[in-house]
Amino acid sequence: MAKIKAHWDRDDAGSFLVLEKSRGKLSFDEMADFIRYELRHYGHFIVFLNCGEQTCGGNGLFFEESDPKGDSVRLYEYAGEDNCPACGRMTPPEYCPECGAEIKIER
Repeated sequence: MAKIKAHWDRDDAGSFLVLEKSRGKLSFDEMADFIRYELRHYGHFIVFLNCGEQTCGGNGLFFEESDPKGDSVRLYEYAGEDNCPACGRMTPPEYCPECGAEIKIER
């Protein structure tokens, strides 16, 4: 099994956790288990998927055989009291700021 490596980085949207696997693709289960059990970091993370036209491969002029064979994913940490990093809007709290009781939101 390929080892997963992690490091924190930052961009205009804020800080994010980078997970890298030297061989093969990262699955959501692998990422979640690694964060929970290896990093012992608990919280919520968001993955932005870039499905734009530019990601379809182009004409192959810039393809290099030396590209790494592994996978890398940026995970943006989301704390419930922050604005959503995807849409920028304020999100409702999970717990009442007055009494601490869990707020149940029906969707």
